[in-house]
Amino acid sequence: MASLMTLGLAALVLDTDVVLVSDPFQHLTGDADLEVMTDLFFPDMHLLNVSIRPEDHINTGYVYHTATPSALRFMLAFLDAFDAHEWRGFKRDWFNQRAFNKLVLEWVDAGSVKVLYGPGAWCALRGSRTNVGTVARSRQRSCVERTPTSGVTIRVLNPAVIAHGMNFFWRRAHLMRSETGGLPLAAVHANGVEPKDYFLRDRGLWYLDDFTERFGEAPRFFTYVHPRGLSLAEDFEEVAAALEVAMMLQRRLVLPMTMNCRNCPAYGPYGFAEWADKKDLGCTFDYFSRASLAMGEWLKFTVESGVVWLPEFQELLKARRHVSAASLQTELRSAGGRRPAELFGDTAVVQLGEALRVHVLRDLLKQAVRGQPLDSLPCAWRAWPATTFACRDAVLPQVGEEHSGGRDLRASCDGSMQGECGLLPFMCCEAYFGWAEKLEVLGGKTWDLPCGCGLGRHCAQTSRTSDMQVCCEPRVVGARKKFGENCGHNPPVEALPDLVPDDADTYSSSILRELAKGNLAREDAERLCLSFAALHKALGGQEAWSAALHRIAKAADHYQVKGDDRLRSLASKATRELVKWDKLKKPQTMSKIVWAMAKLNLKLHKLVAQAYGVSEEALQKLPEFEPQQLLGLNRVEVVSTERLPLRQLAALDGRIAELAPLGRTNLAWAVAKLQVQSWSIQELGCLETRAGPGEVKDLTVMTKASERNATAPCNDPEAGVRVPQQWQNLANTSWAFATLREADEDFFNAVAKARPMNDTTWSELNARSLLSRSLAVPLIGLRCLQLRAKLNLSNMAWAYAKVQIKRPEMMDAISESVQRVVNDMPAQGVANTVGMPI
Repeated sequence: MASLMTLGLAALVLDTDVVLVSDPFQHLTGDADLEVMTDLFFPDMHLLNVSIRPEDHINTGYVYHTATPSALRFMLAFLDAFDAHEWRGFKRDWFNQRAFNKLVLEWVDAGSVKVLYGPGAWCALRGSRTNVGTVARSRQRSCVERTPTSGVTIRVLNPAVIAHGMNFFWRRAHLMRSETGGLPLAAVHANGVEPKDYFLRDRGLWYLDDFTERFGEAPRFFTYVHPRGLSLAEDFEEVAAALEVAMMLQRRLVLPMTMNCRNCPAYGPYGFAEWADKKDLGCTFDYFSRASLAMGEWLKFTVESGVVWLPEFQELLKARRHVSAASLQTELRSAGGRRPAELFGDTAVVQLGEALRVHVLRDLLKQAVRGQPLDSLPCAWRAWPATTFACRDAVLPQVGEEHSGGRDLRASCDGSMQGECGLLPFMCCEAYFGWAEKLEVLGGKTWDLPCGCGLGRHCAQTSRTSDMQVCCEPRVVGARKKFGENCGHNPPVEALPDLVPDDADTYSSSILRELAKGNLAREDAERLCLSFAALHKALGGQEAWSAALHRIAKAADHYQVKGDDRLRSLASKATRELVKWDKLKKPQTMSKIVWAMAKLNLKLHKLVAQAYGVSEEALQKLPEFEPQQLLGLNRVEVVSTERLPLRQLAALDGRIAELAPLGRTNLAWAVAKLQVQSWSIQELGCLETRAGPGEVKDLTVMTKASERNATAPCNDPEAGVRVPQQWQNLANTSWAFATLREADEDFFNAVAKARPMNDTTWSELNARSLLSRSLAVPLIGLRCLQLRAKLNLSNMAWAYAKVQIKRPEMMDAISESVQRVVNDMPAQGVANTVGMPI
């Protein structure tokens, strides 16, 4: 969009899953810099309300932008704020719509954006209960009091005619005259629904002619008349029976479209009653149960209800086989031992008459094969998904007044009593894509359906293996023998923290931004981050601290925060939590902590000793460590002034072949750095070499273990040369050899023979980055190399000088390179190159 604005072009920018059903430009008003779609049901009430999750205000999949300076300024500000792939260990939010909305909310709160919807205008945020995922508002002001300083105006379009997925596919707002104002539907975004193709097909927005591709040349369907006005349990009893019939007949069940809409808890709050004039309009099963469950593994036995409107299906109906009670008895008597799938021959559509209920047909077929009703459907624990419902969203602690008339939504946000054992594939607590999880917040009513859709009586809870797990099995003997017991996770709701949005580990996280603005205390921010780690990463408190420390150390820009005192505090918490709470003393956690301390140069010697030698018990577990984890422990010696036990090096004996090339190189580096004389650097430097003419592929530093197991010995003249893609390996290994004064001719010959992958000119290289030690990668006799390669010229030159190995052609290349960047080299780097052997 920014590029189009720069060119002076206005444009309507759409996601690829937006369907245009009429002219969208007729709904543009021309009074704003940006005209956008929203994901809200009721923008007049909820737009810019801070109790709402921020991503719902503006849907970035449908944006009409002008080419005004204001629009361009805002778009460039968004790119500047959220374009970095990573920042100090925090990643970019994968959901750019959420980040975009946060910037809009912050600009509105700062008085820099005016938002329009219908006749209304807002120049400040609304609401008092602040969702922790959004932006805390300042004092309420009107547009008259607070004129936007930047002149950016955003108009939100009517979601009934420029429809988001939930409003069209589920709420059917386009059928509500009070919502559309008589305007025609123009656009539908298939967002927030899943599977997308199911909803597009079922609601008549699939325009690809792929009927034969889906169903083949000889399609087989089964349809039945689903009675209206049933209870929830009765509705799903009918669907379960129909699914079993389809499985026995080896046909696809055309799912019903006449289930009772009044059983949906959103019927009143979301205005479904306005469909009353559509007397033939019922509901599909996805109004109650999550669609993807039935359309996943059960896909070969089901098809969306909307298939009946396709011309190809209508043609098949002309030759359908109508099944009545009498014709069914005749068919069964003449079956002669045939399988149920062979009944009704090759008829494309078998249609059950209204007089014959589907469960009667199912029972007769089961009897004919000596089966039992529901013996083909397994049972599973259907827990209430506490960590998904928006009524558990955390709020910024300093906000006093609660949403919805002062009622604390979270106080009653406990649906654990709805959990039950139920039949697969149905689950009535997860109709997320009609925003069931937001019903309490948007509609003031609880989503109170039983999670097993009322089919729990067919399953038995057999055991509770722990407070966190429940097991179920079918009551029907045949199903119990076939499927057995099925256990599911069921944590007590009271044990779960408030939900926090899943962007707390991104640099656009509201926890970070509100902390920086002073709206959130540090203690509260830490609590929320730990809640995020527990809910979204399954990390306990200690694991969360160590993971955070490790993430920062891994970041490409970690060097920018090396001196930050807060890192010392983080390392202290990670270590002390490990000592205090982690009774298992997991090798991975220990390795992460000490590696991060070394990487960040945190010289916390007492803490290092604690993390490294947590207890004698932990040291006894060294054989359990993976080789790469042991390497992480090795690095702690470098940051400690104490000579700690080197048991981890002994634990690597016989396992070094398991290390990747970088790991083997790091081991050589550690041995040299620590001056460990008990390890032979020559044994660590055995080279396996394989190369074609003029081609250098990989260079691997072999170890004692790999030397014993290699098919070709180190001195085999038939061996070639392998060069690694990670050039840092060579620099570190060369440095290790030189440090221990080991002049391994085979190794240094292989290094000198290495060739570049691609050529580029020195003028393209950033001289400062070439000599950055933290990003260094060696120059291996290269005159030219890839732009992204980071070199350490001085270390390579020093290594050859130290062992007095002369390679004139390589030294010429290093000398020429150094002359080009000498002004940017540190003094030690220049000194290292002066003593090169020529």
